[in-house]
Amino acid sequence: MNPVFESRVESNEDEIEAKEEFLRLITRGGLIKPSDALFIVCCHSWLLYHKIINSDTSKNLLLASNNSRATFIEVFIQKLDHNESSRKLLDIKCKKKHPFKNHVKKAAQTMFNLFAKKPHQRQEFHYPPVS
Repeated sequence: MNPVFESRVESNEDEIEAKEEFLRLITRGGLIKPSDALFIVCCHSWLLYHKIINSDTSKNLLLASNNSRATFIEVFIQKLDHNESSRKLLDIKCKKKHPFKNHVKKAAQTMFNLFAKKPHQRQEFHYPPVS
């Protein structure tokens, strides 16, 4: 059973539409609609991955590590933990008092697997522009 986490995130219509499109692209029939907190974590993981891959130095360091996925996950969790607003996400608890932080590692792992696939293994995915 997946606990339902609550988050108070306000969205405009474009953000809601983009979120729904993103969920349709990755669902593959088995995804339960994630909470806003999980969606935000996944977006932050994409931003970090994008930043790493677009920097030759960061990309080479990631690829030179013994376990790129574990390295990415650790950097991601540290990044969330060192940002005040992101830390608030980690402090969210479900109705049964399970900490959301317990699910962040699995989310980052899953997202890294999705991002790191070779292009011919991916479904057609239209990445939003990142500024």
